[in-house]
Amino acid sequence: MNLKRALSIEAVAFVVVLIASLAPASAQTRIGNRVFLHTIFLGEPGVGDDLTVPSFSWSKDPDGTPSTTYSASLSKRITENIGVVISEPTWTRTGPIEGFQNLVTALKYMPVTSLEHEMMMCVGLQVEWGDTGTKSFGVNSFSTITPQLYIGKGFGDLPESLSFLRPLALTGQFGIALPAKPNTSSDPFVVTGGATIFNWNMSLQYSSEQLSVSGAQISPLVEASFNTPVANALPGQDITTGTISSGVAVSFPAGFQLTTEAVFPINSPSGRGVGVVASLTFTFGQLFPETLGKPLFRRF
Repeated sequence: MNLKRALSIEAVAFVVVLIASLAPASAQTRIGNRVFLHTIFLGEPGVGDDLTVPSFSWSKDPDGTPSTTYSASLSKRITENIGVVISEPTWTRTGPIEGFQNLVTALKYMPVTSLEHEMMMCVGLQVEWGDTGTKSFGVNSFSTITPQLYIGKGFGDLPESLSFLRPLALTGQFGIALPAKPNTSSDPFVVTGGATIFNWNMSLQYSSEQLSVSGAQISPLVEASFNTPVANALPGQDITTGTISSGVAVSFPAGFQLTTEAVFPINSPSGRGVGVVASLTFTFGQLFPETLGKPLFRRF
């Protein structure tokens, strides 16, 4: 699929979303009065039933080479508190080289929820399955296991004196990536395995009924995504890399959310110039509440 065709598909999907927005519903993870947005760089703080397709990004590598990616992901609840996430192998084109990244899956369990304090927390285990992508693209031949912690907290429980902060919410995702084959090389040009990396990601969201147009909720948000090697990194690659992105999420009443953000690398090893990301998320709880929007098993 070339870039022109992919953008055309996104345009058609956007029109479909506009038409479908005439039906009443909501599109994100909810606890009490708080609605957490679907973010691009972070997983949901809870478990859900949704499909993100397409997810698109364009950026430049540190040497200035353009990089384009397309991906999709599916989240499904097994029970009320247990869910799985399947990320379709991401298609990436970097300069003249293109191919699929490895398949990524995750199992999540939500042990903590608080309606009063607009809070939810999940623990999870993410696996990047080695050698499931395009070998010529240089994917890892070994798998990587990442224990994860997901947190979401709304500020709706603040006192009246701080009521201006109530529309805000914070989410976070923190994990430690453990390669099945650790790197043992001290030569920057010889890779024998993977580094152990601490991933830390956060988002700040603003949701207010005052920011709505024809029933569609417009929510500004900021995301920060960082990777810090903590062991077995190649020489010269033991520094923190990451991005800070800012944009808006448009939540349509029928159960769709369109998100677009500008992406800013934090340093030269993280990339060059400003990139862009966009995603379209369909929430089954609103689209198919009696079928796909329900957990597979009502009780654990």
